[in-house]
Order: sequence, then structure tokens, then C-alpha cells
Amino acid sequence: MASGVKSVRGGPPTRTDAAAVAGRGGPREVAASLSANSPSDRVSLSGAGSYLQGIVRSLETVPVVDLARVSSVRDALVSGGYEVNPYRIADKLIRFELMLPETGYGDPGIV
Repeated sequence: MASGVKSVRGGPPTRTDAAAVAGRGGPREVAASLSANSPSDRVSLSGAGSYLQGIVRSLETVPVVDLARVSSVRDALVSGGYEVNPYRIADKLIRFELMLPETGYGDPGIV
């Protein structure tokens, strides 16, 4: 799978950079010194990488749980109006199973 990184310039600090910052206090001072020594470090993403980054940002705003759905199911359970449809459950299990890749269940040597 491609990572979407087109180019990376710069590199790790050289031995002289590391020696220059040795003994200079904490991580902030070290980071400031290293960034001052390599101002040309850059990373650029391909179109696909930028697109995926946008998707990740938009997904971060979507709630993990649909609270309205949870509330409606809770109300139905409390009122006794929640009905289980075994045919619907079986249909969803079959659809999910069909989406999965072949795993070779039952084949010796495949876990």
C-alpha cells in the first residue's frame, strides 16, 4: 500500500548536530537547535494522500455513537415495543459474511 508521500527533503541530524546540542538542557532546546540547523526539511503529500487526510479530518467530527438511535432503542426496550426479527438478523449476518475475504476455515494449517 502506498503511503502517499511524494518527497522528503533533509534528513536526520548529523553527528555534529547531535554533538552541538548535547548537554543543552531539555527537549525544547534540542528541538529548537535542530530545527534551526535544518530549515529546508519538507514533506509533501500526493493527491491521494491529501484526499485521505481530508477524509480523516471529516471523520474526526462524526460522533462514534448515534445517540438518537440509542435513545429510540432504549425507549422501545422500556416500553416493551422492541421486537427482534430473526430473519433480518440472519440476512445481515449473511451479508456481512459475504463481504469478508475467504479465510480458508477448516483448512489444516490456516489459523
